[in-house]
Amino acid sequence: MFASYSCMLFETHGIPCQHVIHVLTSSKMDELPSAYILKMFRNDCKKEPVFCPNAKHSLDAMQILRDGVFAIGDKISDTVSAKELSIIEEFEEFLGCPIPMQVDIHPPNDICSMGRIKRIKGHADKGQQKNKNKQKKKNVRQPRRCSTCKKVGLHDRRTCPEKANKE
Repeated sequence: MFASYSCMLFETHGIPCQHVIHVLTSSKMDELPSAYILKMFRNDCKKEPVFCPNAKHSLDAMQILRDGVFAIGDKISDTVSAKELSIIEEFEEFLGCPIPMQVDIHPPNDICSMGRIKRIKGHADKGQQKNKNKQKKKNVRQPRRCSTCKKVGLHDRRTCPEKANKE
């Protein structure tokens, strides 16, 4: 059983991704298939020679292999520039244009700094402002209907003026 996903974690790093592990656990598999265990992660891993097994017994074959490796190294050094670049030169080469030595920054024209400078209010301040408005509205008395005299006014059943007249 082998699965492949777009995250490509197993293909790039050799580690099974969470998607594969979820699929295997949902299919009631207790062990990871051997296809997901790379040789470098096993205990029986041993280093194998890079060269051909026939070349290690022959001195001439080893010399040919060594010369071939050095020839590849020479070709690579010819294609890659031997000059080491400074950090600034690397940035310029990456950007494709030179970095200016002097940059003129002009002050902005649209600043009116008369009076005090107000701080820009954030979301926390806006919440406090709503609470302040609610508190201000609480202090203002709203007219309501009295249950005793059935009139709309700034009194209620306890403070009704007609109740005081009846007693």
